[in-house]
Amino acid sequence: MFLDLEFTLLFKVKYFYANLLFTSLQELNLAVCGSEIVGLVPLRALLEAAEYYIQKENLFILEEDQKIKLVREVLMGVLE
Repeated sequence: MFLDLEFTLLFKVKYFYANLLFTSLQELNLAVCGSEIVGLVPLRALLEAAEYYIQKENLFILEEDQKIKLVREVLMGVLE
């Protein structure tokens, strides 16, 4: 299933699939151990997701590379 990032924000896509997957795996008595995004993601989509998390968590981040790092940590659990 493909979603248009012009109309659906990246964090909403992640939560949609996570909830769908979680309920399906729960029925099978399995657990999720991680997630990943396969393919290219537009920079604008990453920055929009970062702005959402910055507002949600009341953070102060100005640098674009730090915003992308935040999105990677939240969406995919990547810690460096």
